[in-house]
Amino acid sequence: RSPSVHHIGKMRLPVVVFFVVVLKSTYNGAHVHGYTTSQQQPPLSASSTFSPRLKYLTARGACNTATAAAASSSSSSSSSSPSDPCTSSSNRGRRNRSMLPDPIVHHVDPPKAGGRNRKRSRQQRNGRQGRAAGGVRLEANTREKSIAKGRDPIISLNMNLDYLGKSGQRGAASRAEELLLRIEALHAEGYYEITPDTVSYNSVMNAYARHASATNRQSAEDARRLLGRMEEMTLDDIARGGRGALVRPNAISFNTLILALGNSGQPEAAEELLLEMEDSCLAAGNELRRNGGPDGGGYINKDKGSVSCMPNTITYNSCILAWAKQGNAQRAESLLRRMMELSLERNDQDELKADCISFNTCLYAYAINDEADAAERAEDLLRHMETLYLSGNEDVRPDSISYTSVISAWSSSRQPQAADRALQLLEEMEELYEAGEEYVRPNTHSYTAVINALARSGSAGSAQKSRYLLDTMHDRYRAGRKDCKPDVACYTSVIDAYARSRSDDAGDNAVELINEMIEGVEAGDEELKPNTRTYCSVIAALGRSKTYGAAESAEKLLEDMERMYAFGNREVRPTTAVFNAVIDAYAQSSYKRKAERAHQLLLRMLEESSEGNADVRPDVISYNSVLKTCANAYGNAAIKKRAFLIALDTFKRLSKSKAERNRRTSVTYSLFFKAIRKLVESGSERDAIARKMFAFCIADGVLNRQVMSQIQSTCSESVVADLLSSNGASSTTTMSSSTGMGGSVPSIDLALLPSAWTCNTGR
Repeated sequence: RSPSVHHIGKMRLPVVVFFVVVLKSTYNGAHVHGYTTSQQQPPLSASSTFSPRLKYLTARGACNTATAAAASSSSSSSSSSPSDPCTSSSNRGRRNRSMLPDPIVHHVDPPKAGGRNRKRSRQQRNGRQGRAAGGVRLEANTREKSIAKGRDPIISLNMNLDYLGKSGQRGAASRAEELLLRIEALHAEGYYEITPDTVSYNSVMNAYARHASATNRQSAEDARRLLGRMEEMTLDDIARGGRGALVRPNAISFNTLILALGNSGQPEAAEELLLEMEDSCLAAGNELRRNGGPDGGGYINKDKGSVSCMPNTITYNSCILAWAKQGNAQRAESLLRRMMELSLERNDQDELKADCISFNTCLYAYAINDEADAAERAEDLLRHMETLYLSGNEDVRPDSISYTSVISAWSSSRQPQAADRALQLLEEMEELYEAGEEYVRPNTHSYTAVINALARSGSAGSAQKSRYLLDTMHDRYRAGRKDCKPDVACYTSVIDAYARSRSDDAGDNAVELINEMIEGVEAGDEELKPNTRTYCSVIAALGRSKTYGAAESAEKLLEDMERMYAFGNREVRPTTAVFNAVIDAYAQSSYKRKAERAHQLLLRMLEESSEGNADVRPDVISYNSVLKTCANAYGNAAIKKRAFLIALDTFKRLSKSKAERNRRTSVTYSLFFKAIRKLVESGSERDAIARKMFAFCIADGVLNRQVMSQIQSTCSESVVADLLSSNGASSTTTMSSSTGMGGSVPSIDLALLPSAWTCNTGR
């Protein structure tokens, strides 16, 4: 029997090995929300030798500290003034008071301090004066004092809006907008001297952009609505004789809307907005820069009643990312080339230039693209980056993300040389790193992508190469390369390589690897916790090894997963794919009553799914796997009869299923005709069953060469000819060298058959 597997109580899902995060970091940085100068941020530290990203994180930390201090001060003070609608008792529960900046109102003379007030310091008494007389607590020069201390109320407001939008809480974006509008209303009523500015609106727009998705396009529309409101306020202010500078949309505003459109799966709308920006601003020429430039305020088009800004690098990168997320690498690369051409025309490298992020986003698009030449085009783009870098363009220097993206593109490719190309790129990265190029140092993602390429190739020796790479990662990690540490995704990919190798020792090696993972978890390495995909790969490796007892060991693993899940380990939840792998293991085993075991597993799936467990709802693969088990059954007449009855019941259950994913396919009929041939004695009963199945097959339009071959192997030549002619098809045939019941079997020309018989063969 196959070796046993040790188990632990808690496992964890794998981390997807690839994602382009650099652009997202750019948007989370200080530049996006307008904190581009030290005057716009509160003083953070005496040292300024840190990156903009770190500066922004420090600013957010200061915001958290300030918010906590404000909350503490509020809790220690007495009741709020009834004349302040923002802090009155009727409104106190409606929002967090610490999110509101201090109001600027007139000073009111305080009453005489009682005994309680005499115990307080002068500063505490001044902070609470005027409450007993119905006044409010702040002096007229509070804003000046706050600014002197580096706490401008408008910056406090903007940081609070930004922090709320990024909190990840449900409804955070709408709450941020509500706070924005309340401050505007209080300013209009005279309670607050400050009013939201461009940065305030950008923060709320960014909150909507972060929540936008393909299933939540309303957030993108909300961001568009806010941009329209900014334009209206700008134009209204100009009509009244102002300059419209307070809330004038800038490049960040437009970039945020493009990001929202991209996140919501609307790349066409994102590119359309980009082109509108180009058309409006390029026509304006140098007038745009005289009016403030892309970051100081947009170009005002009074004729169209709109405000536009010159597209910059982030604008194009956001639009490229929108197409990349849809897997449209051609449109993404087209925008990249347009960006490079426009950069030369504008001669403004500070605002618009293709950088490493631009290229990496296109490479990511090719990595998730399923076109045949995607990997080759990705590698061509990588070589173009290298050429530009060697010619002196430091901004497009390829890094580890660039190389890993191309490796991932090869790992997804179906070309026979894909695994070799991925391995060569990894070796190239190692050579560059050893030569002193730190930026291309291979990491865990790089190695895992190559292992995936080897696993998917299924070529001879691919599993052994994957295991060698895993051992190499361990060696690099022990040598101090912390970014080469193997994780659950890496181990699972190696196990998958063994499963696809179909070697006799695949099951043993898979069990050895999962036991190694469990031992690592017991030693404290939480990143090695096996998950559902890990167990599914081990089960597949056991089933395909075809060793004695492999199917029973596979079902034992399934039971262990169910037990761990019942005890609270949500990371090893049994799924349809796991059940299918166990059923397939029985289909390939030598177990005599395997049809019954497979059928019982299918019934369990149906029962649990009917009770609400959608994770184990059977699909067409589940039914086909049971049919495969029946077709491979052997034994005495009783066993064969039982297996055929199970096949018939499975076919009926599949036919009655109303799920779209459970439609009968060519594989279904091919397996059922094979079951007829192996389990039913030749004669009139077999011919009758075959005729009925043939009628179902052509009615479904899934007759293909594989099904036709099984029909010819199951029925006599005369029966096949009768099946064709009785259903209105030509009996024209050409003899082939295949052998069936009567020796030479005619090969049917499918092109001469009615198109309705073959119209759904792609299913």
